[in-house]
Amino acid sequence: MKSETLYEIIGEIPEMYLRGGSAPRRRHPLRWLAAAACLVLLAIPAVRLWRTAAPRTYTARLDGGETVVYRRGGAAESSIVLDFPHTDRALTEEELSLLFPRVAARSEASGTFDTRSGRLVRLEGRLGEARVTAAADGVPFSDVILAGGEAASILRGVPVTAGFFRTEPDSRGERTVVFFAGFSLGGVRLRLELAGPEREAARLCGMLSALADAVIAGGAPALSAVTRPLSE
Repeated sequence: MKSETLYEIIGEIPEMYLRGGSAPRRRHPLRWLAAAACLVLLAIPAVRLWRTAAPRTYTARLDGGETVVYRRGGAAESSIVLDFPHTDRALTEEELSLLFPRVAARSEASGTFDTRSGRLVRLEGRLGEARVTAAADGVPFSDVILAGGEAASILRGVPVTAGFFRTEPDSRGERTVVFFAGFSLGGVRLRLELAGPEREAARLCGMLSALADAVIAGGAPALSAVTRPLSE
């Protein structure tokens, strides 16, 4: 049996059963106590596995039947150096609707413009709850490198590289899980990220997959159609 399957099975067992639950009284209390002790010894490893083991992959299935597989990876910090004259400004709602026509969620982002042409070459912000980064080919992408075990999927004919990583437990022992999906559309590289409590991993995985599907359905973001007056 694969570890992922075992994890899912154990994860579905109500905690009361893992702890022994309650049982009616029997005529042989000593025999019952001995059996209960054996049950506790058997339950301890199961509880430990349920609480500490984590799946190496998550798979989200969309309404159309397509799937996006997320494989456990990691993250590392990097730096962005733009070696051309540029300026930044917040993008308007109308501009974001032009760039992501199939995304209905409330969005906000900052754009980087090449002052030589006045054209938008990079953006970073949020689409609903998710973080989005997009950049034209040849433009530095992000200051965070997400790598180490991504899985390749096909969504609407577009290759999608997806993965996730978990943070260290906080003071309450809770972890944050970060899902990410990257793909290219018409010379524009995009990455979506969605983070939240690990206990909500299945929901987050599904939400990010649906968002990626909406972005891809809208076609390549028309970065060149968003400009900033050269006089600014």
